[in-house]
Amino acid sequence: ARKLAHEIKNPLTPIQLTIDRLKSKYEKSISHEEKANFDNYLKTIIKQIKQIENLVNEFSDFARMPKPIFQHNNILNILKNNISLLNEIDKNISINFSFDKKELLLNCDADQMSRVFFNLIKNSIESIQEKAGKNVEFTKIIDIEILEKNDYITINIIDNGIGFSTDIIKNITKPYFTTKPKGTGLGLSIVNKIINDHNGSLKLNSNKDGAKVEVLLPKN
Repeated sequence: ARKLAHEIKNPLTPIQLTIDRLKSKYEKSISHEEKANFDNYLKTIIKQIKQIENLVNEFSDFARMPKPIFQHNNILNILKNNISLLNEIDKNISINFSFDKKELLLNCDADQMSRVFFNLIKNSIESIQEKAGKNVEFTKIIDIEILEKNDYITINIIDNGIGFSTDIIKNITKPYFTTKPKGTGLGLSIVNKIINDHNGSLKLNSNKDGAKVEVLLPKN
């Protein structure tokens, strides 16, 4: 799988360089009437190259997912850092998170857990944006909560987006299953694998006004 991903990715750089050369060489000699079409053709090729590159990167990541390196990390900081990044995607969406402690240690791989929360919160943002795109006026909210019970913690991510159908919930963590026109179907598969490698579990639920994702993780 890694070899195939590498072989697919190799030609993308020379293709990109060739496009740049074509633009540089012919842009000035093309008539004004055809210039817009010429630019659009090149933009389409560049866009498709980027889509192939993203697909190959996800495929390669899924194939070579490393084993987690366990250390004691403050899960609150991991969540806050990702929320700070994701707030920039759509400032019309309120991402609410508060916890009465300054530190909550979890034995985990910080980079991998960061990827989990980035993907899950980003999915909630996209779900809300999809719902809003249907001309629905509503307050856009994502609530994130942490519950502690014995040696486990549960992180709930609750949004008021489009939610999940029963069929989607059954298949959504399977590799290459996607409901998005440009999705690779690997994002949630990778998330699920990381959580499983941390001896945790991922649960997806649809509720009246959107979706709820539960991540259960052992502290130690």
